Amino acid sequence: MKNKNICLIVIFITFLTPFPSFARREMTYDEKKTEFGTETPSVISNGFVFFMGRYIEAPYAIKREGLAILINDVKVYELYAPTTDPLVDPPMPDTINENSTFEEIRKYLQKKIRYIIENYPGVIVTQKRIELLLSLPCVESVTTLSPKYSNTLVITYKNGKQVRVYNGLPWPKDYETREDYLKSVEVEKKYYEKYLKENTALFIYAKNIYSPMASRSVKKKLRLMVETLRSSKPLGQKKLILQKMSRLPTSEASIQQYYPLLTNFYASSQLDERLSALIEQDKITPVTEQDLPEEIPVLKHERIMEEKVREAQQSY
Repeated sequence: MKNKNICLIVIFITFLTPFPSFARREMTYDEKKTEFGTETPSVISNGFVFFMGRYIEAPYAIKREGLAILINDVKVYELYAPTTDPLVDPPMPDTINENSTFEEIRKYLQKKIRYIIENYPGVIVTQKRIELLLSLPCVESVTTLSPKYSNTLVITYKNGKQVRVYNGLPWPKDYETREDYLKSVEVEKKYYEKYLKENTALFIYAKNIYSPMASRSVKKKLRLMVETLRSSKPLGQKKLILQKMSRLPTSEASIQQYYPLLTNFYASSQLDERLSALIEQDKITPVTEQDLPEEIPVLKHERIMEEKVREAQQSY
């Protein structure tokens, strides 16, 4: 199978913990606040926070609210927690049609697959998952990548595009006690605090995804990154510059989560003032566009994935 029009998508479909005896819905945000309470924020003046492409001004008040982490009252992380209420089998949205993309059906698939996992024995979950995919009006066929990579499904759309769906990552874990939930969120909160104290720049996206830029890279690269995102350059040129800076992956599928940064960027003058002070303090010479390599560096995880795909293709 030699189709260059293939991208990799990850969806969560397996459990690390034993299957519960009945399906359960997730607690609402307010239910989590009532059950787990809210703590007093800690305030940090260092670091830089960008949420969905928008710069959040310092200082940063970080607190836990329920099972969420808030920075200056912006929710940047939330832990899944179930109730004892039954989880309803989600119906297929009317908006899904023959022209729907994977991004458009992803949310429905995640809810439906969780329902399948919690209501069917593990031995038939894979078959149920394939039946679900085949029931979608936009899907033509579903096969495995190869005998060796049987846990990777290849979805062929009716428009001819193919998507690889890797089924190997865990669904959010169910914890045993209230203290376990709080401990898990506290561990995550300490990572945010540690990064900011070290003058790291945190680029935070939806679904608990964030990308840190270490302090030295902040001093050398962040100014060029900000200038590029603020500029009137075409989107493709902005992507290319950030890829040469190793701040964006090279595959289009992986770039999707970074689009808020590319298309929704905003930063106040405070960012420029703080960044200039940091650069001047350490006498750093920031990189310019002329300093970037001619070729886009291949990120380590992308190189590993390319090698696995080539190996799978050769095993046919």
